[in-house]
Amino acid sequence: MLEVNNLSKSFYKPNIFKKGSKKNIVLDKISFNVYPGDRIALIGKNGAGKTTLLKTLSGLISQDSGEIILNRKTKISSVNTNERSFFWRLSVLENLTFFTSFDEIDKNKIKEILQILNLDKKIDYPYMHLSSGERKKVSIARSLLKNANLLLFDEATSSLDVISKRIFINTIDSLLNKNIISAVVFSTHSLNEALSFSNRIIFIDDGKIKQKKPTSEFKTIDELFKLYDF
Repeated sequence: MLEVNNLSKSFYKPNIFKKGSKKNIVLDKISFNVYPGDRIALIGKNGAGKTTLLKTLSGLISQDSGEIILNRKTKISSVNTNERSFFWRLSVLENLTFFTSFDEIDKNKIKEILQILNLDKKIDYPYMHLSSGERKKVSIARSLLKNANLLLFDEATSSLDVISKRIFINTIDSLLNKNIISAVVFSTHSLNEALSFSNRIIFIDDGKIKQKKPTSEFKTIDELFKLYDF
């Protein structure tokens, strides 16, 4: 589905003590593949480069070097779960109609997606009256309406309670099992989430991939925690 080869990205920060700017390497020759059925967890400390990687994969920022190769059937969408990206007083249907207005998607398609996500009974609810878990589902619906089959999530469950988090993960699991989407790549600080939901784990530190293994090779959270090398 996706091939990433030697992806690198740097930002430049002004140096207040010297002339010029300081180069900050955020991604350093990142390489990995995404295959159908993959649930890839990106883990690492804050500032390791996970968010920059996801933004680069989705096209929100451009890489300095390296290549991102998609096959013809792959369409990527970064699922924006920021609640401020929706209109709180508009209904679920009105929100999704607005975000798909340029794609000429009819309301029947929207209703079909909402039914898949078990949101069809909330179609006329104002966004502000939805639970946090339901709002995450609306974010997913927005990406599915773009016909995306590879979804990217950046710490999507960080603000959810235990029940909402489980519902959210079960929703993604169901979409994968029904072949509505083909793969997901997600960043998380929850090692339990990485261990229980992913099939592959990529550990990023200082912009480099330090470990890349099938999740089955990690038996406990402690084994994952050792990667952080405190």
